[in-house]
Amino acid sequence: MPGLNTKIKRFVALKGQPIHRGHCDLIKTMLRDASSTDLLMLGIVNPYPLEKMDLSKNRKPENFLVEKNPLTYFERAYLLRQFLVSIEDEFPNLALSNVMITPYFVPTIFALEQVHNYLNIKNNAIEYISDKDLFEKGKEKELHKIGVEVKFVSALKNSLGECYSAEKIRADICEDSLNKDDFEKVIFNCMTNLNLFEVIKSKVKQQQPISH
Repeated sequence: MPGLNTKIKRFVALKGQPIHRGHCDLIKTMLRDASSTDLLMLGIVNPYPLEKMDLSKNRKPENFLVEKNPLTYFERAYLLRQFLVSIEDEFPNLALSNVMITPYFVPTIFALEQVHNYLNIKNNAIEYISDKDLFEKGKEKELHKIGVEVKFVSALKNSLGECYSAEKIRADICEDSLNKDDFEKVIFNCMTNLNLFEVIKSKVKQQQPISH
């Protein structure tokens, strides 16, 4: 295990609500680029009590709505760890058990001097980001302020030629039209065993207005 003073070289930050194939493909891209000496991190966005956050400076405050964040930090961290375990044989030169999973800050919400609470990064550390939309592409300027470089990765598409969308997947879950092909097998099985699809449905529907 790298020492505490080892600085992060490459990382992926994701909400993972839920963790779909697009997220997993992004993680694999990072792993393919990594060397055995790189400290790697998966950062889970929105681990904190959302109702207490000042979202006035954020570019997309709707991302913080309760109904868009049904899974807890612990549930998402567990799923990511199980995914890493499942792909160890694909990356024999990397110790995937050493990949750090940590809460992640949002640069436009937290003052930059608070970065050290979340990241111990090298100058020119690399964050891997999907190029699926303008919001994702807009992160580059924010990250440069804290010395982070960005590698944009072509977004993985489903059999219909569409980018994977957590928002659409949550809607499909609520409408009982879940597509298991949206998930890596280990993620789907874990979510089924932990009843997380029902958790998502319940929490999202609790926040939806009642129609009359």
